[in-house]
Amino acid sequence: MKKAQVSGSNVAVLIFLIALFMVVYIMLIPEKDRNALLGENVTSPTNSKSNSYSVLLLQSPGKMQDFTGEEFTEDLGSINLGIILEPETSTLSSRFEVSKYLFSTKSQDFTFNIEDLDSLESASLFFTVQNSKGDLNIELNDQIIFSSTASGLEQIQLPLNYLQTTNKLRFSSSYSITKDYYIISDLRLRKSFQIVNDKKTIPIELNEAEDGSGVLSYSVYCNQKNSNGRLRIFLNKEEISNEYLGCYNSNKELEIASTKLKQGTNEFLFEVDKGDYLLNDINLKIKSENQGKVMYKFSIPKEQYNSILNSGKDITLNLEFNSPDKKSMDINLNNNKFTVSTEELSYKKLINSMIKENNNFIEISPNSEFDLVELRINTE
Repeated sequence: MKKAQVSGSNVAVLIFLIALFMVVYIMLIPEKDRNALLGENVTSPTNSKSNSYSVLLLQSPGKMQDFTGEEFTEDLGSINLGIILEPETSTLSSRFEVSKYLFSTKSQDFTFNIEDLDSLESASLFFTVQNSKGDLNIELNDQIIFSSTASGLEQIQLPLNYLQTTNKLRFSSSYSITKDYYIISDLRLRKSFQIVNDKKTIPIELNEAEDGSGVLSYSVYCNQKNSNGRLRIFLNKEEISNEYLGCYNSNKELEIASTKLKQGTNEFLFEVDKGDYLLNDINLKIKSENQGKVMYKFSIPKEQYNSILNSGKDITLNLEFNSPDKKSMDINLNNNKFTVSTEELSYKKLINSMIKENNNFIEISPNSEFDLVELRINTE
């Protein structure tokens, strides 16, 4: 009998320990697993919040300012435009002599280089004949370019089609029974290159406030006489001016419609067909038409809209500012217009009657300068 009692007591202790272990285990496991083990169905806080439809619109507009009538000036700098001839002169010899008589021949060779043949417009020899008898022969790259009597100061034009990167000149005298000779001094080579700087592109960046019409102003200076050129101006690849400049110094102004300018990068291209000009103090002045408005659109689906109505919740417009200074603005909410004027850091307005199903919009037009830190429409 005592043996049976001891055995039953041991079983009871074992059952108690197992039950205690199970209670401790249930208390220590994650809530989600504990609820599932116990058969409970608990809605998570996250799901509850997502079904509340509390926030309908949330934006951070930032700085608000009405720019209407303000004038902005963009400095485009100054540019040189032209197609000009740039001379380059070099001395080949200060004095030399050539002669020919019976079996005695004395000629003189010179070499010179032309690095930019494509830009070369002309090349000429200049020299002075000190004393002479007979004819003078001049060869350029083995081609005779002069064979005649020379005297005093001479200028010989070099044929462009005979010229190379490296060139050889040979001076010699003609042959006769008596001795022919030439004593020459100050032999110079003059090369004229065409410098083409006929166009210049100037990019400018316009911000959202620079949205009105503009006036492009500049001064024109003629750098070279007889610069009878035309100036063409393009804006974003569209020609906006084409005029004859001549060789007069003048101040110019060109009106530009707001439709030809755009927010972001704009490119002006200035181009001349000939002459040499300086366009100085190029400025673009723009009168702003930007009222500093911001507009936001938001949608309330039918199911969400009905849920808000049935819940009896209020819909409020909330504005948050960062300064106690006076703030003034006009608000258009779905064509319901009202004015806000406050010195507080926050503003709240009940707007149930202004909100509608599906598409909604709110537009804010500042009457003063302020920072709108947060714009929020929500239910509460």
